[in-house]
Amino acid sequence: PVLGPATYWSIRKNLTRVFPLNQGEDEDGRGHPTWVLLDKLTPGQRYELRVCWSALDDENSHSSPKKQPTAFTLDAYPLTTVLSTPSLLKSFTNPPGSPPSKLSPQQQECMEDLRSKLPFDHLPPERHSVFLVRVLAAADYVSHHASLMTDPPPVLVDLILDPYLYNVLPQSLVPTVCYLVVVGIVTWFVARWVARSLTSFASTSSDDKAKKDN
Repeated sequence: PVLGPATYWSIRKNLTRVFPLNQGEDEDGRGHPTWVLLDKLTPGQRYELRVCWSALDDENSHSSPKKQPTAFTLDAYPLTTVLSTPSLLKSFTNPPGSPPSKLSPQQQECMEDLRSKLPFDHLPPERHSVFLVRVLAAADYVSHHASLMTDPPPVLVDLILDPYLYNVLPQSLVPTVCYLVVVGIVTWFVARWVARSLTSFASTSSDDKAKKDN
């Protein structure tokens, strides 16, 4: 999948899961790798990539997000690092469980897109902000069902790329912040009105009591 200003800010995808094996020896042993291309990012702009369980169930799946405990590990690499590191390039081109030296149509298209961005010396500056993010998905549960332990079902997630506003606040939180500001202002005016009303009521009660005493 590709995320960025020119494509999509979020995408829904089923991620293949495996149980973590050989942790510390093989990085892919921490989970099944899924690669996400972040393309045409603005230099100097801050971004946040989130992996969230989808609120909607896959129509082909009978399990809810709450029943799909998964551990996600995200690693971001510059494009040049992936292309120059054999282990990363192998993980990208031949994920575990796929036939060697055989790329899927999506991977072939992505590889052609990556090659089109080379050599980097001849690219305009704005094209330098290209990153590959490896998302490792590992099943994080224990079940008495043998099928779930040998072949974990894929997990439906939303991959969300969230740019920061002035590199301070994620844009997705702007509506929430605006709502809280409006609620705060309204609450302040209501509190002042209630305080004045209570003060006026207390003053009137005191005056009435003084008149009765006289």
